[in-house]
Amino acid sequence: MFPQIGSINLSRLHKHLVLHASLGFKKLELVVAARTAQSTLQSRRQRALEWQNDGSMDWNQNCVFIDEAGSNMHIRRYLADPRRICLSNLLFLQTEESR
Repeated sequence: MFPQIGSINLSRLHKHLVLHASLGFKKLELVVAARTAQSTLQSRRQRALEWQNDGSMDWNQNCVFIDEAGSNMHIRRYLADPRRICLSNLLFLQTEESR
């Protein structure tokens, strides 16, 4: 399709997207099976019913509701070697100063 480009490896594509397109990538982790087990769901329901029947709980003042349906709480960014980041920043600064 684009013969003048040749082949592009994954690391070069990733670097281009991060540096020039301002895209960040996150590593997804598998959801633990116990999280969706029937016993876990039942205990969550029991706890919610206990809180609902608690007259001392003020739902409008001190409660935060988190919907896990559309999110994965185990998403984390790729970790980089801090020595490499510092070195690349220094190299970038040196090339900018030499211009």
